Amino acid sequence: MSYTYKQDHIPNNTPHNRRPATEFIPTSITIHNTGNPTSTAQNERNWLTNPDNDVTASFNIVIDEKEAIECLPLDEHGWHSGDGSGSKSGNMTSLSIEICESGNYDQTISNAIDLIAKMLKERGWGVDRLKRHWDWARPSDGYRKICPRLMYDNGTWKTWKEFVKKIDNILDGNTEGDKVINKLPEIVKERIYSENGVLKKYPINTNGGKATDVRHIKFETGKYEFKFVYEKGKKVSQLVKDHKALFGFNAPYFNLQTAEIYGNAKSGDELISQAYGKMQKRHELIFKDGVPQIGQFGIDEKVDLMVQGAPKLVSNGNLAYDYYRVYDEVQDDIGKRTCQRTFAWIDKNGDFHLGIADGGTTSTWDIGLTLEEMALYAKEKGAVNALNFDGGGSSILVDKDGKGVNQSQNTGSNERVTNHAILVFEKELNEMSSAGQSTVAAYTSKIDFIDGKTGVKTELEGLIYNDKSYIELREVAKLFSSKVDWNNDSRKATITK
Repeated sequence: MSYTYKQDHIPNNTPHNRRPATEFIPTSITIHNTGNPTSTAQNERNWLTNPDNDVTASFNIVIDEKEAIECLPLDEHGWHSGDGSGSKSGNMTSLSIEICESGNYDQTISNAIDLIAKMLKERGWGVDRLKRHWDWARPSDGYRKICPRLMYDNGTWKTWKEFVKKIDNILDGNTEGDKVINKLPEIVKERIYSENGVLKKYPINTNGGKATDVRHIKFETGKYEFKFVYEKGKKVSQLVKDHKALFGFNAPYFNLQTAEIYGNAKSGDELISQAYGKMQKRHELIFKDGVPQIGQFGIDEKVDLMVQGAPKLVSNGNLAYDYYRVYDEVQDDIGKRTCQRTFAWIDKNGDFHLGIADGGTTSTWDIGLTLEEMALYAKEKGAVNALNFDGGGSSILVDKDGKGVNQSQNTGSNERVTNHAILVFEKELNEMSSAGQSTVAAYTSKIDFIDGKTGVKTELEGLIYNDKSYIELREVAKLFSSKVDWNNDSRKATITK
């Protein structure tokens, strides 16, 4: 990052209502040019509190070639889009970023692309959430301001389209044109808490007092292979590196002193541990023929992997954490307190989701999640069944470089020896490697789909891999107003008109 980011919020009592101090939940980000070719980010920030300024206008962030300044908190709206205060107006629904026009403008644009990509990633958004000031019309007469003006290009908006494409490439992990190798699933970071049984969210990088950062990652079934590895004395980061995995995370409960895994745990046909006592009525996560399931399974079940957790958080789409907390006889330090968490769920499409929550810090930044907050979060993300795993200082998600994604804020920042990990591998590349073939790059591409009867050509996003073209079946089905249903048991897709 070639720029600095700082907060310099204007006071609540700034004249002309430039900081109404009204919290909002933004649904988009609006991009502006400052319209002043000599003004810096600091100049623009100072303009907001200049006594000679009598304009009711304000913005969340301004950026130039050297720095980005947050002038309004990211959970408060400003006055930037010229379309009033209606509930659907840009002012009331969109964060605002002013891009300076002074100095090295190419560097400023590069900084803006980096900043916006990070903001979108943090919120789990795509470039469809980006707006131009131009997109917000004045309600009285429909007037639209030509802004960001340096991206207008006489009405073609060519520069704007290129700007958005560069941001999209970063979100896709694709910074070299259309070439992508080993594209990773996205890690979405959100800041959450619950209040009176309702899930609440704070903007990322705001304290919020009682909130906690949680990272969510979705693995589409069929694209990834999961393995349970048990090696005494090893940390998750070591296991990720040793086995050249894409990701690794902790799961079953275990004994820090003896390295004993608690509950049913299997790696393929290898039995690692077996449930006893109260653990025998708890639930397991299994992968069977690559398909994830959460339920109660016998130890003789033929699986790719099996690990046990407690309590079950969501059951058949319903909140179930409190019932299973009692039924599973979960101890209070797990069941009735906030702490770092590792939890997982499966959605209606059979896709596997992982949640890793921060907590246990010496400050008040991340207080950790309760069982209720995990269950509410998983349900919001489409959980049909969800399960809690070992948390506390053991909670960790490690990427392919062996780095702990969630550790800097936690009491577990000095990573614990867990003796195990669930490791994630990219399935297609693994299969090629086991067949003795060399890894072949994959390329995203626009693929022309031509209807043989009508001759109508449709351009679809696809993948060129090993000299073969791939298009999502659902995208093709849409062209014929058809629906695709997937059966996890038979591993078959059905297309219906």
